Amino acid sequence: MTGKTEMSRIEAYSVFSVLRWIQEHTHTDGSAPGAEENMSADRRHTSGRRSKLEQALAEIREKYPDFEDSSHPDFHIWRGESGQVAPLSIIPVEEFISLINSDTTKALEIFLSAPDASPLSDFWYDAKHSISMLTTEDTKASLKLLAALIEDRSDILDNHRKFVVVEAVLEAFGSISLDCEQFEQLRRHMRILPDMLDTSEAQRIFKLQRTFKLWAEIIRRQVSTARDSLDIIFHRNLRGAATDLWKMIISNPIGPVVTDEISPPTWDPLMDAINHAVGVITQFWMESIAIECSQARAEWSGLPQDVRSHLEDMLNAPREASRMVEVILVTRLQLLDSADSAWTEKHVLPLLDFEISSAANGQPDSKPQDDRAWRCWSAYLYWGKPNNRLLEAGLDRMYLEVTRRVCGGHPDQGSEPSPLGRSAKISLLRSHLLGICMYFDQLIRKPEWLLELTSALSNENRVLFICAMSETFTELDDNAINQVWDGWLKQYWQQRLQGIPDQLQSLEAGAFAELTVKLGSNTLEAIRMSCERPASLRAQNKLLYNLNESEIVEKNPDEIARLLLHLCEHTDADWNVSLWSPSRRLLGKLVRRLHGRASDELVGGIINRAMELGCADAHSWLSTPANSTKPTR
Repeated sequence: MTGKTEMSRIEAYSVFSVLRWIQEHTHTDGSAPGAEENMSADRRHTSGRRSKLEQALAEIREKYPDFEDSSHPDFHIWRGESGQVAPLSIIPVEEFISLINSDTTKALEIFLSAPDASPLSDFWYDAKHSISMLTTEDTKASLKLLAALIEDRSDILDNHRKFVVVEAVLEAFGSISLDCEQFEQLRRHMRILPDMLDTSEAQRIFKLQRTFKLWAEIIRRQVSTARDSLDIIFHRNLRGAATDLWKMIISNPIGPVVTDEISPPTWDPLMDAINHAVGVITQFWMESIAIECSQARAEWSGLPQDVRSHLEDMLNAPREASRMVEVILVTRLQLLDSADSAWTEKHVLPLLDFEISSAANGQPDSKPQDDRAWRCWSAYLYWGKPNNRLLEAGLDRMYLEVTRRVCGGHPDQGSEPSPLGRSAKISLLRSHLLGICMYFDQLIRKPEWLLELTSALSNENRVLFICAMSETFTELDDNAINQVWDGWLKQYWQQRLQGIPDQLQSLEAGAFAELTVKLGSNTLEAIRMSCERPASLRAQNKLLYNLNESEIVEKNPDEIARLLLHLCEHTDADWNVSLWSPSRRLLGKLVRRLHGRASDELVGGIINRAMELGCADAHSWLSTPANSTKPTR
C-alpha cells in the first residue's frame, strides 16, 4: 500500500469515527439529548441533517467495508485545537507485573484480543501505554516479557501482534536509563530479534529498520544521559553493541526512512539520516567520542585506532548507508576536529568540497541533488560550526564555493535553484557567513577573503547580508562594535565605496546606511560615508524604525536630515509608500522631530522629495503632532 493510499485511509477512518460518535449521541431527529424544548423552530431542518450524516457514513462504508466502530475515537487522533485524550491501560500495571512473573504465557495472551488491523487502533494505542508504564515501573518484568516474545516457539501471538508488542517494549526502553546488567540482557535479546521476523513478509525491510532504529535509540540514550557518570565498562559494552548493530544494519537491506508520520518526500538529507537507524547510531559514536575525549582531558592523543577504523568502515559502507553517515559526521565537524584534526581533515572535511565531491561521484554532469557536497552542506548548515583551524585548513575556500553556487548564480545551477535554496537554507548560509565575519578575526584580517565573498554574492544577497549584519550589532556592546569597526568593517565599507571588487549598487549602499544607527561612537563617520555614493531606501528597511527609536535625531539633527534627504533623493518612485505604509508614517514622524532642530532647507527637501515619491500628504506632516500614528488623508 502506498503512503498516499494509507494516509487517505487514516483520514477516512478519522471522519468515520467522528460521524459514528455524532450518530450515537444524537436523537433520531438529529437533536442532542436534553434539547427537546429548543427544537420547535429547527425541527424542519433536522431530518435533512440526519440524512446527510447517514449518506456520508454509507459512502465511507462502501469504500472501506472493513471499518469498525471505535470505542473512543478521539483517543489517538489530533483534531484541530481539540487536543488529545489520554490513553487507558488495558491492564493495571501491578496486575501486569504479577502476571508476567507468574505466567508469561498468560501475559502474552492478553494481546490476543488485539485486532490484526493497523497499530493505530484503540487497543494498540492503549497497549503501548500499558507497556510503557510496565517498563517504567519494573524494568526486569519488561525484559522478561521481551524474552518471552522472542523465545516463544508456540506462536501464542502471530507475527503482526508479536512485532507490535516488541516495538512498544523497545520504545519504552528508549525513554529510560538502564544499568550495565539490564543493558546486557537486552543486548542478548537483540542479537536474535531479527530472526523472529518472517522472511516471507512483504514488510520485513520496514520491520527490520524500525527495530534497528529503536535499538539504536536505546544505545544512544544510555551514552547521552550518563555523560560524566558513565562507567568505563558500560561505555565499552555500549560501543560493542553499536558495532554489532552496525553489522546487522549493513547485512540487511537498507530500507526507507522510518518515521512516525507519512509525509510527502522532501530533499532533506539530515532529516532522512536522523530518522534512520544509520543516522542514530552515527550520532551515538559522536557522543561517545565527546565523552571519552572529555574524560581523558590532557591525556587525549587522538581517536583510538579501533574507533578510526570503525568510522572509516561506516564511511565506506554501501551507498545508502554511507550517505547518511556522511551528513551526520559533517554536522559534528568541530567535535571531530578537536578529537583528531589530522583524521578529520583527511576523511570528513573533504565531504564539503565540491571539487572532490564531483570526482567521487564520477559523474561531473550529475544533478546537484546527487552531489555529495550538496547533501553534506545541507546538513552542515543546520548543526555544523566552523573554527579557526578548519577555516585555515580549507573550509574558508569551501564556504566561498558554496556561496557562489547558492547565492551568486553559479553556472552549475543552470536555470534551476540550488537544493539549498529549495530547502530554504540560504538564510542559514548567510548566518554562517555573518558569524565568520563577526567572530573570526583571524580570517577577517585577510582582506582578500572578504572581497572574494563579495564577488561570490549576487547584488540581492549582498543587500540581505548587510541587513543581517545590522541585526547582529544589536547584540554587541560598545567595545565589540568598535572592534568590528576598526578591525575590518570600516576598511571594507571604504573598499565598497571605491568599487572594490565591483561597483557599489544603490540598494547595497542603502543597506550600509541601515548600519549607521547601530555603530555607537562611529555613527557620524558612518553617516558621512553613507552620503558619499548614491544610496536608496529598501521597501522593507529598518533604518526609519531605528531612527525613530533613537535619541540621535535630537542630538545630531542636521546629520540625520542630510542622510534622509540623500536616501530619498536616490530612491526610486516605486518605493513602498501606500497610505498605510509603515515607512511612510515613520518618515513623517522623523520629519516632525527634525522640524525646528535641523536646517529648514534639509527638512523642506525631504518633504518635497517625499511628495515626488508618492507621499501626497507630506506637505501636512509639520501640522501633525510628532507622536501621531494616523496618516493624514
